[in-house]
Amino acid sequence: NDVRLVGCRNIVVEDVTMLNAPSWVFRILECDGVMVRGVRIYSYANQNNDGIDVDAKNVVVSDCIIDCEDDAICLKSDNPDFLVENVAITNCIAASNCNAIKFGTSSKGGFKNIAISNCVLRRPSEAAKIPPRSTLQGCDTDTIMEIGLALEIVDGGVMDQVVIDNITMTGIQTPLFIRLGNRKGAGTLKNVVISNITATDETLLHSSITGVPGSYVENVIVKDLIFNSKGTGGMAEATAN
Repeated sequence: NDVRLVGCRNIVVEDVTMLNAPSWVFRILECDGVMVRGVRIYSYANQNNDGIDVDAKNVVVSDCIIDCEDDAICLKSDNPDFLVENVAITNCIAASNCNAIKFGTSSKGGFKNIAISNCVLRRPSEAAKIPPRSTLQGCDTDTIMEIGLALEIVDGGVMDQVVIDNITMTGIQTPLFIRLGNRKGAGTLKNVVISNITATDETLLHSSITGVPGSYVENVIVKDLIFNSKGTGGMAEATAN
């Protein structure tokens, strides 16, 4: 079964293995003070098998190995009156057919004071439930991660003071995707530092930082990156809408 911590305070989850849950594997919802260490997750039973979902504050996730169908480590914000803040994620290995490390897409309250470091992102062990990925331009496999780092604010919430450092990734479509949108209201996305990232992608889809008219991404520093792109695109791809 899936595991949910709801409204808990000062909880430690350590050295457990979770296999093939029917839904999101491990969700931490509106808790305050949670330590997650040494958790192993393998879950390809369902299309929506997220690994660890954090919608809480004062949370540390460390030393975990996650291999799953949907987002591996995902910060969510479902309550506009609850800010996801003071979260540290470190020393993890993550594999996914979707996003390895993601903020959103649910972002009603938002995220503040988040640090992510020292993580390895790799190819998922099983092919996606919605094949074939090999139809993507440049891709020759159905076992591939969509996005390594996805930062998304689309529901009117905030993203402020996020640091991501020392990440390596392989077996992916897109290394970095930063998106400020307006699905359920325009929010803010600012004061983000992303550094020391190495990535090798396997499609013609690459990284982007985008907002919408009137809502702009602010104060984002991206530095010390090595992105090994598959390339082979031509003028048609460069000028496509």
